Amino acid sequence: MNEIQKNVNDQNDRPSISISFDFETSAQSSTPIYRTKLKSLFFKVTNHIGLTNKDLSAGLGRGYGNRIGAEKILKIFNQYGTKATWFCTGHVLLKENRDRQAFRINQKLPYAFAEAGFTAATTWRVEQKSFYHEPFTNYKKQPYYYLGDLAEEMKHQGQDFQCHSFSHPYISMESPENIKTDLEDWQQLAEKEGFEKSNIFAFPFLGDYHFTDRTNGLKTVSPSAKTGNAYEISYLNDNVLKIFKNAGFELFTRCGSMSASAMIQVFSKYQNSDIYCMKDIPLLSFQTRESFREFVEKLIGNKANIDLWLHPNDIMLPERFELFKSFIKELVQFRDEGKIWLCTISEQWNRFKKEKLEFRS
Repeated sequence: MNEIQKNVNDQNDRPSISISFDFETSAQSSTPIYRTKLKSLFFKVTNHIGLTNKDLSAGLGRGYGNRIGAEKILKIFNQYGTKATWFCTGHVLLKENRDRQAFRINQKLPYAFAEAGFTAATTWRVEQKSFYHEPFTNYKKQPYYYLGDLAEEMKHQGQDFQCHSFSHPYISMESPENIKTDLEDWQQLAEKEGFEKSNIFAFPFLGDYHFTDRTNGLKTVSPSAKTGNAYEISYLNDNVLKIFKNAGFELFTRCGSMSASAMIQVFSKYQNSDIYCMKDIPLLSFQTRESFREFVEKLIGNKANIDLWLHPNDIMLPERFELFKSFIKELVQFRDEGKIWLCTISEQWNRFKKEKLEFRS
């Protein structure tokens, strides 16, 4: 047995846990909530009368909580020698756009209305294009829109960057043409900005599937958007999966269709295709350090692999930040005791590919 195979086998004796983040310039700030709502209301009025042209999805600036939250998270990671996978939307990778580059994917989301289960944070996109509020400047003037300077620093620290789509649409409701353009735009931008092309995709809105109301054909994010009707469930079809495959993607996460499934021991195929998917759970769905520790111990007992995910802005409130820190300390302790492999999703995926493709015999 060679050394590489021995290391793989040693790691395989431990469950593997990843932490990942949806790193978006579309996230709203969570501090303080009332100010966010007041500012959004103010800009709604001033936009209507033509005095401003502000983004109505956030009151304190797009990406505010993501930049500040990521900076706080990185300090903890550097303290404990921890890395994560960061699923980015397009403008997170950009330092500037002063030459007014118009990206091909800049669509409206005609399906994102309240009756379909979307919230007010998204319904504005029914009437406005994804980047109608593009400031065409740089990260120094708009640090909560362009995060490329921070992303570059994180890349040098060894953080793992993967794709969360360019424009953050609900994938299973998008046309194949838009999906293809979105993925191509992300990959091209990543390469241009000095990042590696992505081979792992996290679905925005957990949107690898949707429901269709049999009575009126309405596509919804949940069958509870309208109660009492019969619904048909739709997953990604072979044509869409081929688009992902051709764009270089091998692994899916943030799959809403897996939300109810139990922990899994290995990666599983998405709808019997040759693209795999993995189980993830929102990290802050755990309310206490004790309940989280019990979950990790159960994971160890099952020798399962999993991803624990959140948004950087989720830890902006002090009590949430303290809870997050306590979870990291638990994971680091389990790691240092040799009970888990705390790694990025890419490291998990690469290990699985080596086992499956190279060491099967």
